[in-house]
Amino acid sequence: MVEIDAVLVKNAVEGDEYRLSALGGIITELRLLLMSEFVQFRMEVCPRSCNKVADALAAFGCKYPSDDQITWGDVPCFVEDLVTNDLAASNE
Repeated sequence: MVEIDAVLVKNAVEGDEYRLSALGGIITELRLLLMSEFVQFRMEVCPRSCNKVADALAAFGCKYPSDDQITWGDVPCFVEDLVTNDLAASNE
């Protein structure tokens, strides 16, 4: 399952409406990559506010030097706080 926060991206990957757009090549490449790497896949729209941990990790990864490796031993402290907050909110 692929969770994204953009309805337009979901529609573009699942349909053919954007085939001739300026981003049609990228969308086609994404679709082919998903089909070649997975037996099946499903895209779901998940608002960014419901997936704060993934959003924060993606932002962190974008700022991290590309030649460095990140291991689970190096997970930033803010992740634990976000997970704890998500768990607390889901129990309310």
